[in-house]
Amino acid sequence: MKLGGYTVETLVSESPTAQVYKVRHPTLQSVHACKLVPQLVQAVPSVRATFLQKVQWRIEHQSPFFIRVTDVIETETSLGFVMDWLEGMTLREHLNRYGKVEMLPAVRWVAQVLSALHTFHSDHHIHLDIHPGNVFLQQSDKGALAVLMDDGIHVHLQSDVQHFSTGVERLRYRAPEEVHQQNQVGCSTDIYRVGVLFYELLVGRTPFGGDTEYSIMHAINGGRYQSIQAARPDVLVGLAEIIDTALHKDPAKRYQSAREMLEAIQSMVPLPDVLEPVETVPSTSAVEAVDVLIEQDGEWILQSSSPADLDPYYDFEEEDELASALDSRVWFPSHKKLIGSVSPLIWRYRFVMSAALLFVAGLYALWLGGLFGGRNATIDIEAAPMWGMTKARLDQLPLPSQQSDLKLTLGQHQVDVTGGVPVSGGCGRCCWSHTERFTVPFGWGPFESTIDLSTVVDDLACPTIEYEFRFEKVGLRQGMMGAPPDLPMRADNSLWHQVQLIAPFWISKTEVTQELYSDVMDSTVSGDPQLPQREVSWKEAVEFCNRISKTEGLEECYQVDSAGVHWEKGVLCEGYRLPTEAEWELSAKAKSPLVVDGKYHWFAGGSNAALLAWYGTNSGQSVHPVGGKYPNAFGLYDMSGNVSEWVWDGYTPYLGNETNPKGVRSSKKVIRGGHFRSPETQIRVFDRGYASEGYRSETIGFRIVRSLRQQ
Repeated sequence: MKLGGYTVETLVSESPTAQVYKVRHPTLQSVHACKLVPQLVQAVPSVRATFLQKVQWRIEHQSPFFIRVTDVIETETSLGFVMDWLEGMTLREHLNRYGKVEMLPAVRWVAQVLSALHTFHSDHHIHLDIHPGNVFLQQSDKGALAVLMDDGIHVHLQSDVQHFSTGVERLRYRAPEEVHQQNQVGCSTDIYRVGVLFYELLVGRTPFGGDTEYSIMHAINGGRYQSIQAARPDVLVGLAEIIDTALHKDPAKRYQSAREMLEAIQSMVPLPDVLEPVETVPSTSAVEAVDVLIEQDGEWILQSSSPADLDPYYDFEEEDELASALDSRVWFPSHKKLIGSVSPLIWRYRFVMSAALLFVAGLYALWLGGLFGGRNATIDIEAAPMWGMTKARLDQLPLPSQQSDLKLTLGQHQVDVTGGVPVSGGCGRCCWSHTERFTVPFGWGPFESTIDLSTVVDDLACPTIEYEFRFEKVGLRQGMMGAPPDLPMRADNSLWHQVQLIAPFWISKTEVTQELYSDVMDSTVSGDPQLPQREVSWKEAVEFCNRISKTEGLEECYQVDSAGVHWEKGVLCEGYRLPTEAEWELSAKAKSPLVVDGKYHWFAGGSNAALLAWYGTNSGQSVHPVGGKYPNAFGLYDMSGNVSEWVWDGYTPYLGNETNPKGVRSSKKVIRGGHFRSPETQIRVFDRGYASEGYRSETIGFRIVRSLRQQ
């Protein structure tokens, strides 16, 4: 059989897009490959002309890294071209036999493919048929040379003639713009295909898997693949970044030409002979079998390579040369694992630098331990110490008569108190003396620091209430009660008048909780212990104040007899008590005017009731644990809403400006603050209500105060 004067020896391959024959020149007796295109191409004049133009361009533009086209076959029945006949195997055959490729030959073969593509891209041509089956490893006396075969006819002709199926395997090398056709193909499309090829050489599989065309196309469009460093950790970081750039979904973010990618590789692998063939030097050293994981049909299968299956194209001596050439950039432990880019100067003196670092760390540890007089520290106490415990709880603790070891929280550190904590006057109260020594457990080993607690405790030398229950100091001596006459919606009983207080006081930040009430009154907690105590009458609130004062060894403020409840010492009593109405309202207002920038600050803390209070609109008609909303300027919670609060005063209309008012004796007692069912107009700081002293309600609770000790 003759083809354009050539003698056909055998049919090499046949596909819908082409037939390849092994032919011999009749005169020179040289062996060639002849590729014929299908009759469909010959029948369309415009396609035939395009094909011949491309063949002519290939004859005129030669490169050692793509196959040489030597002649054209053009007869009435045949159309094709003649190429050199190459000895060796394709990259596909190589990968099928040996799996992944070592880094040096992979880099060189990819660089050689890019050099071939550079010829195309320089003349504004694209290849669009790059895959392992189209890259030939040509055997030569110097070794294996990667040669890019012809560009596929179907790529350029399918839009003009018909679609030729490339099969599932060839589909894995297509770029996203070839799959979904949303971007125009170009030189960056070739770069994407080279990225897939490079990835497969180093990992042994393509980045995008799948068994069907749809699954592969979906994976390519998604653009998600296992990072090359996760798949093969010994790959240079820079090479992994180059591959990631080549595989970017967006064509504009890839390398825009083969030359750009080639320059990036050469800057990472500074070998002058990167474009030279890879020497085929069989290894004479014994090589152990290597177990590898290979993905097949969606499953990872453990396979073992034996010395008989070692890649003949891999030169162990060449890898030593690569490691030496890259010494200024990377470190290869046993030339297998990459730690990262390291400066040669740092690497050269790594042992000296490590020893110096350890020496400095040792000195620092000794300094932390107190050597050289180090670690003198100052501890700032930002709040008063814990309030101690009730006597009932103190009696359950193994406390000596004169001192104990407690813990105090300072900022983020918990501190052991190891100094004396005297029990003053035998009253059972846990009080602080002037100074204490703290052992602070942070750093390496403990150290001690002395702190003057007298400045922390301030006027209250013995703060001694349940430690979860905090107080705020109120030092107001005068203020305005009620509401101005021109204030909209003011209550009729809210006369605007001035009051003066003769003593500062401590006021609890929240209402008395069920937990505290049960500790003092020996009652049962119902529900959340942090809910405010309710269903308590004014008389029971008075009894609570006396009991907790007695428990803490303090003076009881109230005297109870058949005539009722008396408060003889008034604010001079240092025990616990109910606030007067004036103390309550001045604490709720916290020096804030009722109108600020045109907004009515009617509630304890400001103008936004939803942020400051639980009331009918936002409470769900239920009570809530204390402290759930924002506090006012004094740090006091729930003075508007949640539960109404008993105060000491008997109910009477305001009489005018007063000094230290404490209300008249009356069976009707004032309640303040509104509750979880109140409308917004009844939780304002100046709103007043009253009930009989024996009345109980699920909407009424109370909070307590204690006068500061007078100097």
